[in-house]
Amino acid sequence: MSLLTEAQRLYDQYYDRIRAMSPDFADELLREALKCYSVEAHTTACIACRVAVEEELKEIYELVGSLGDRSAWQFVESMQLESLKLWAMAVGIITGTQMSTIEHIQGRGNRSAHGPTSDMQRQMRNRTLQDLANPLEIWADRQDAQTQIQSTARILRKLKQKKEQIRQEQRIR
Repeated sequence: MSLLTEAQRLYDQYYDRIRAMSPDFADELLREALKCYSVEAHTTACIACRVAVEEELKEIYELVGSLGDRSAWQFVESMQLESLKLWAMAVGIITGTQMSTIEHIQGRGNRSAHGPTSDMQRQMRNRTLQDLANPLEIWADRQDAQTQIQSTARILRKLKQKKEQIRQEQRIR
């Protein structure tokens, strides 16, 4: 199966699950990640995945803020993924497992975009002395990109479900 065919299959599988919800910018970013994957731009695919998750969390943050929730008081464009995921965890938008998935997507995307120093402090805290002898991976391979795309599709689906739930609760009020 060609990479383009595989990428289209991955997107179709994801999109079938969210079709009833409104597609948004995060979906376009996921499609972009798949285009990158299909032309073997695996590092760029990982970056696009990270940005897709950040954009979906921004949409939820903006929605919650527009509903008057005081937890979302900052201007959304000033929010970065780090603060968005902490906010989402604190207000119950994401679970601990989802936080771990987002951190993995974030870490891989950061290393791809900014090089090995991007998350060095976190890496240093969690690595053993033996790990420190191995270099941090900057360039993504096909497996990295595929794993990131699949993880991103799963987390986006969960975030979209949560966003739809917030909208439904608002309609009931």
